[in-house]
Amino acid sequence: AALAVEQELSSLLQHMRVPHVVASPTVLPGGIYRVPVWFPQPQAIIDVDVQGDRLASGALGGGAELRRQQLRSTGLRVLTFEASTLGRSSKMQRLRALAEVVAESCPEAADWLASAEGAASARDDRPQREA
Repeated sequence: AALAVEQELSSLLQHMRVPHVVASPTVLPGGIYRVPVWFPQPQAIIDVDVQGDRLASGALGGGAELRRQQLRSTGLRVLTFEASTLGRSSKMQRLRALAEVVAESCPEAADWLASAEGAASARDDRPQREA
């Protein structure tokens, strides 16, 4: 499942022409975590929320909080993405959701959001009226 998420994220980032490295344990000293996506230039990573990262209340669980704290302590910016977004939305909605997460660190994603295709994805997100 993790490999499928990494591949999907990479495919979406490639679509937006965002430079990235996929599934790299080498980002961190000792390779303590497998990072799904790494952005070398802004020194940022995507940490994907998966089942078990959240408590029943919706709050971040201790393991996920510790992982993110350790990632930040290495000087990386941690961008979080909800894995469930990938399975329940159209490609345009997935592109937009990911672009919104990484746009602050990756200007290519911000450019994509401002593009005609990015604007079309916003229209795709609006609820459809029934006739």
